Amino acid sequence: RASPFVVKLRMLRELEQVYEILRQPSSTSSANSAPTPATTQAPNSSINQLLVEWEPRLKLTQQSFRLRDPILNYRRVCFEFLGKKKEAAKLWTSIAKTARKAGQFQTAASAIVQASFNQAPNYNFERAKLLWDQNYNHEALMELQKIKFSITIDTTKNAPAASEEEVSRAKIFLLLGKWMEHTGQKQSHEIIQTYQKAISHHPKWEKGYFALAKYFDKLMQAQRTPAQDMGGASALPTMKGRTVTAPRLNKLCLKQAIENYGNSLTYGHQYIYQSLPRMLTLWLDSPIILKELDERQPSSTAATHEEKTQLHPQNLLKTICTEMARLEKTLPAYQWLTCFPQLISRICHTNKSVYEILERLILKVLITYPQQGFWSIVAVSASTFQTRQSRADDILRQSKIRCEPMKEFLDKATCLCQHLLKLCNKDVAKEVKRISLSKDFRVLNRMTPLNIIIPIQSALTVS
Repeated sequence: RASPFVVKLRMLRELEQVYEILRQPSSTSSANSAPTPATTQAPNSSINQLLVEWEPRLKLTQQSFRLRDPILNYRRVCFEFLGKKKEAAKLWTSIAKTARKAGQFQTAASAIVQASFNQAPNYNFERAKLLWDQNYNHEALMELQKIKFSITIDTTKNAPAASEEEVSRAKIFLLLGKWMEHTGQKQSHEIIQTYQKAISHHPKWEKGYFALAKYFDKLMQAQRTPAQDMGGASALPTMKGRTVTAPRLNKLCLKQAIENYGNSLTYGHQYIYQSLPRMLTLWLDSPIILKELDERQPSSTAATHEEKTQLHPQNLLKTICTEMARLEKTLPAYQWLTCFPQLISRICHTNKSVYEILERLILKVLITYPQQGFWSIVAVSASTFQTRQSRADDILRQSKIRCEPMKEFLDKATCLCQHLLKLCNKDVAKEVKRISLSKDFRVLNRMTPLNIIIPIQSALTVS
């Protein structure tokens, strides 16, 4: 009930701020005359301050068209009164976006017409989204294609950080790639090139790398023929113009998927629960995958010596492990902690190169987060399988050597774990209704208090 009144109160506050700007000496209106849009020109510094304050305030409101529409229209009128046509035109685009998400397509179309008339930036991008939401997929793609043809790519080295314009261009290419993939109207190499253009405009954008990695992953899983997948040409220059067999294509897609998943994790963690588990699965299974693909590869397939060398299972696995070793050093430990149970579950990996990196990853997490990491690995150290137990014990031993405080912590934690197991396995007679910690488990009672967390779900889950 209070929300509409809070919105009106907020609008009154914004009106007060606009009035304060109009009263500034820099205003071109005379002191004795009432300000009008024709005679009012607010300073840019004041407008920028308003934008910095108003934008996060709008995000705090409910994502409801009924609440946001009056705020956006009210701000648009204020900016028009202040003589800021560019800011007012941008608000027409925001109104169209809010209406489109609420399913108010007629209102969104009218706002886009106004945005076009006032030459708002990226209004045609919003028009394409509206067409797509109205199931006019072909028209939406054509609209984005018009925007794409007017964009040039800056290929210079040492380019500065992505500007707002470059970010907008990256979003256009990313959306175009997703729509091309959804409709199936373009061949795979064109879709890959579109995703790569999005990355070229915003090289430090997690979402671009994640979308490209997902597409390479999809191609690898599809198991299609070259004519279906790549249209007779690969997206990679080393394979262009040559026939690409399904096993060879899958090898390339495996390598590219792991690299792009890794790049997405380097620049953010919005999709960490999708990208990191999948990347680890592809990497840990890569020796088996590459072996199977190599067995399926026809021996008579035409390929250059360089291609055969690059796509040889051992060389490709070495390249993948090099990339994973780089990620092990660059990615922070908290990201690996999210998939620590997955790392522990593969502790018996048979490939030596893969296990060396896996061991370093487990050590990194265990030393950085001993409270959480210990409870995952201590269960493995008590395994009846000899290899699993010996490798877990070796990791615990190395952690004590590399980090001095770990020795005392692991000794106490191991002792606590043993006594907790005794507590769980104690035989209690039927006539006994109550047991005492101070009488029946005196050693455990004397150990308290301990600076060790109890392994409950809330304490071990990364949040």
